[in-house]
Amino acid sequence: MTTPGDPARIARLTRWRPFLAAAAVLLPLALFSLITRQSRRLEALADHGRATEAYVTGVSGGGRFTHYAYRVHGIEHDWNVARADAPYALGERFTVSYLPEDPALTRPWVDPPRATAEAAAGRSVSWKAALGLATLLGTFAAALHVDLRRARAGIAVGPPSLRTYRRRLIVTSVVVAIGVALVSGLHARNALAKGESLAPVFIALAIAVGIVAAVFIPAARHGPAAAQLRSTRILRWAVPLAIGVALVRLVMLLVSH
Repeated sequence: MTTPGDPARIARLTRWRPFLAAAAVLLPLALFSLITRQSRRLEALADHGRATEAYVTGVSGGGRFTHYAYRVHGIEHDWNVARADAPYALGERFTVSYLPEDPALTRPWVDPPRATAEAAAGRSVSWKAALGLATLLGTFAAALHVDLRRARAGIAVGPPSLRTYRRRLIVTSVVVAIGVALVSGLHARNALAKGESLAPVFIALAIAVGIVAAVFIPAARHGPAAAQLRSTRILRWAVPLAIGVALVRLVMLLVSH
């Protein structure tokens, strides 16, 4: 049983509360801004995109992706898309559309309605993705705030019964599953839109599922003590790794097409 008014616990909760609260606001806003920014760029492409000639430089992914290059004002740019969007042979030339103010943004067609449709799809998912992420992080932030208030009030917190703990575990599992599915779906959609391989998405999903299973299965079988021991071991390396991957992906999205 945790000692009422435990200074160490209060200090730990106090230290984490502002970070989690900030994450619940800033990360959804960042996600919304990234998706909205891409939608605006696609709308600009539909409005005043220009056509130029490109040529196929390679095919990868077992014939699933087409790589092509084109020149704007003497500068060569390259991009890759799904084979279905550019089913051309190596060296074959075809027309693409690019954004004049940012020639690196390109699509392998000169059809404004397609760019408009892609932009609309992005806008429709932007607020849903942001709301889902905000709900997930906000739930954890609220739970931490409640725990902090209870600790400051000197309310003893003992381990729940195994039945109660398993019930909480089910709720947590559902929340985590929704969050993982949401993030994986967004990355998969982004990869498909760019003609990239889905392998990194599946690898990340497998790692996430493995980490969750490694914590939740012992917890469901043996209760909080086993969960705390296992999660402490895993989170020591999993959290820094996950944060690092997320930051790299965020930077890639910021500088991507």
